[in-house]
Amino acid sequence: MRHIGVIAMLLLVGRGRAAADREPPRPDEGGDEPVASVTSPTLTSDDLARRPIHRTTDLLRHVPGLVAIGRAGQADQLLVRGFDAGQGKDLGVLVDGVPINIGSHAYAHGYADTHFVIPETVGSVSLYQGAYAARFGSYSAAGTLALRTIDQVPGGAVVKLSSGTELTTPLLRSRLKRLRYRLVGLFSPQLETGSALLAAEVGIDDGPDVHPQRFRRGVVLAKWKRPVGRGQVTTMLNFYSGRWFDAGVLPAGEIAAGHLTQYSAADPTQGGIVARSSASVAYETTDHRRATWHAMAYLVDSDLRLFSNSTLFLRDTVSGDELEYVDRRVYYGIDAFYRRPYRWGTDRGRIRIGVQARVDHGEATTWHDARRLRLVDCFGAMNPCTDTAPSTRNVAVYGENVFELGRHVHMLAGVRLDQETWNVDDRDADTMLGATSLGGTGARARISPKLGFLVLTHNVDLSLLFAAGSHSTDARASVDKSGYGAFVRTFGAEVGARFHPAEGVHAAVAAFASNVAEEQIWVPDRGIAFRSETANRSGIETTLAFTPAPWLRFDAALAFARGREHGNRPQGHLIALAPRVSGTAGIAVRRGPRFASLRVRALGPRATGDGALQARGSTVFDLVAGRRWRSFELGLTVQNLFDASWREVQYASDVRPSRRVDERRDLLVTTGVPLTAMLTLAYAPN
Repeated sequence: MRHIGVIAMLLLVGRGRAAADREPPRPDEGGDEPVASVTSPTLTSDDLARRPIHRTTDLLRHVPGLVAIGRAGQADQLLVRGFDAGQGKDLGVLVDGVPINIGSHAYAHGYADTHFVIPETVGSVSLYQGAYAARFGSYSAAGTLALRTIDQVPGGAVVKLSSGTELTTPLLRSRLKRLRYRLVGLFSPQLETGSALLAAEVGIDDGPDVHPQRFRRGVVLAKWKRPVGRGQVTTMLNFYSGRWFDAGVLPAGEIAAGHLTQYSAADPTQGGIVARSSASVAYETTDHRRATWHAMAYLVDSDLRLFSNSTLFLRDTVSGDELEYVDRRVYYGIDAFYRRPYRWGTDRGRIRIGVQARVDHGEATTWHDARRLRLVDCFGAMNPCTDTAPSTRNVAVYGENVFELGRHVHMLAGVRLDQETWNVDDRDADTMLGATSLGGTGARARISPKLGFLVLTHNVDLSLLFAAGSHSTDARASVDKSGYGAFVRTFGAEVGARFHPAEGVHAAVAAFASNVAEEQIWVPDRGIAFRSETANRSGIETTLAFTPAPWLRFDAALAFARGREHGNRPQGHLIALAPRVSGTAGIAVRRGPRFASLRVRALGPRATGDGALQARGSTVFDLVAGRRWRSFELGLTVQNLFDASWREVQYASDVRPSRRVDERRDLLVTTGVPLTAMLTLAYAPN
């Protein structure tokens, strides 16, 4: 528990004085935030400025209640509310309303890659914990993460250059030869009507590994808003490309034996190449009855080639186990809703009715490689290992209603109907016509009711929430069972309280529980599916924000969770890699043009599914400070301030480290970033 000590101390600072900075909006005041847990956080641009952020992973890992585990250029592994949400299978991710999760992905179902987001363009980040809002769909079993970009740059332009290096003494001399920089530019022209934003980022990061990862990335974002008629139209374009090499996971036993260092690479040819482009257009207007009409359409084209070799020589003792995952995807959809406040006698409320539709067409292929070159065979069969063209269609309608029952009680009711259709074409000539074909079709529909009550008093708000939801799985597993176990039922409930006895103080606590029924799980590296056990999770979350003076701010969040899978065993067993204890805390000081912030993030030990192996916990401190002189600002970010030895990715697996040894069970890990300093020089005209 020492990993959580600092966070617990900060929580005790405000004990008995905790409260909300502001009361939640009344239903008739035009607010339209989705129903979520009382501990759900929203970080504004001012909050983000107090956090050390040089890439999107940094931004996500400082969201209270969320743990983001970096995986080089891959999508981050996400932990939230007792869920190991993988790379997006249990946590919905939206950027300006556009869904990012990719189902039936070649590498991981629900794959949500946020590296195309320029951190400086993010105006707010919200984590809506729980599946209590009807507007969110089948990836939101644990909740939904929503990022919103700014409309224009304050002052008209910003240019930032960041560079730095690891400061660990044994590595410092060689690290000075590494490349690590980011160049970001944001520009907003002065328009007679509306607003515009043009942003770009280029950079390279070699990382701390012996073999440089050379993570090159380039991003362009264009956004334009303009009044049209009684409403406003918003258009966005985004382009992203990246390439990297990856040390991959390493057997912890090999590191302990001295055969590998924590920054070695057993197979340095791992990594990937990604390209993504997207476009969206939205129109919103308000009529004479104060009703809002909103419609958005989006189109996303994604292309990822990922090389991974986690088991080294387990399956092929000659060429190794490297797999190449190729996912090419185009998906498009619409999201429209109607929202209106109303009165029922002396009572008031707000209703929202919406429709959503999304169509995915993709190619998901897996190849057996050696040093990024495709081989003739795939572990005894012909290459490719799998060659499929999955397509999915989802149509949903929903309704949400917030109704005021008297002065102090709000009823929150919603319902959602999802219709999911899967189709998979098996393009492998060796399997497409046989009994082992991965092709097929399936369809399922689910109705998901939601209900909650909010009791508002002068100093305390109480909430009681319940939700039934649905959770989709990979199309290749779905069609195998004709949809059974492919669109499973989920349940969630919680009781919470939010305290606000004084201005500048906010605290909340929530006790939650959730259930996910048996589902079909697709294993992409084996090309097979299996049925998981029913999973139950429960826990307690607390948050605190305390501003004793305009120049000083404390905040902390702490979560305890327990998750068990129940099959034939009455007592069940702990869910592998599910977070049990996690938290964040920080203190920020701002005096005139100077500011500084010290933050800590902690994650407790986790089960791995193997009783003999456990994922190690960690506590990492980060520091950010800056000073502004007229149009210039100099910033310093120090990650892992005390140079703690910590691990990011951790899981148990069979592995054969080399051709000369036998296979064994081991903990596969990646080492977290060591003590690293980054300097940023920014220019923004006054």
